[in-house]
Amino acid sequence: MKEGMENAHKLAMAAFESREAPQSESRPAKVGDIESFKKQGPRPFKGTEGIIYADEWLDSMERLLSVVRLPEDLKTEAVGLQLQDVASIWYRNEPRLQDKQLDWDTFKKLFRRKFFPTSEMRDMERQFQDLKQGSMTVSEYAAEFGRLSRFAKNLVADPKDRVERFRYGLREEIRTHVIAGGAKTYERILIRAQDVEKSQPSRSKREYPRNSNYQGNQKKPHVSNNNSNRPSHQQHHHQARNNDRVHQKQIPICDYCKRPGHQSDICMKRLGHCLVCGSATHQVKDCPKSGHRPGTNQQKAPLPTQQQQFGQHQQKTG
Repeated sequence: MKEGMENAHKLAMAAFESREAPQSESRPAKVGDIESFKKQGPRPFKGTEGIIYADEWLDSMERLLSVVRLPEDLKTEAVGLQLQDVASIWYRNEPRLQDKQLDWDTFKKLFRRKFFPTSEMRDMERQFQDLKQGSMTVSEYAAEFGRLSRFAKNLVADPKDRVERFRYGLREEIRTHVIAGGAKTYERILIRAQDVEKSQPSRSKREYPRNSNYQGNQKKPHVSNNNSNRPSHQQHHHQARNNDRVHQKQIPICDYCKRPGHQSDICMKRLGHCLVCGSATHQVKDCPKSGHRPGTNQQKAPLPTQQQQFGQHQQKTG
């Protein structure tokens, strides 16, 4: 009898616990408030940081709102507190934002319309279309691909298009191995490309193909030369240009008298002119400007150059 009563008691307790369990599981999670949102350390937005920061900032706000479980009617107000400078002025003056019942989706649309200019969106889309791995590592290329693809969602809406664009942008020596490996998904292609990259020599030591057609953010490849003492064609060209510049700066030397400062076609000595004033009617000893007159104690004036002399003489005889 006693044993039967104990069994009945156990069954009753089990039934009670089974009724309580669903109730505890269905208990709603705690709803957050603006103070709990602030404790998450949300970043400010000034409105002058550019389209990339604006996109990342809006995405981070959305994640924080989800973590805090902020009610719909508090989301816009909480995020609005993080706006500063230009963005704060826009928030205060935009008529549609004054509605206390404004939902979060409407705020995002207005925000994008203001801080995602069409011209910048198109520029980002063009950058994405032209993106190639070039000198970037696979991880760097993947990060840039993900960053720019956010502004060209229409081009990667289909997963197959996303895969094809990413694979096409890889460097040829990596892309060839990726295609041969048969990877189909973006994740598999990324892993395969990273594995291929690790198996290849370092980019700083690897010789790129001479006819390579790398694009994007690449740097010009360094081609090693077994004969390190032999200057390249570019070095010859650069040295010749430098020599030309030096030659242009040198003072001309006369082929006749071997003196600097003039050329032979105006050399006073070759022409038989006075070396002081450039006159063809007398020589230095008879020149009135030479300062050699008897009985005079005058100080000599600085002698003009032969080019100046020749010019003065031409003016007199012209």
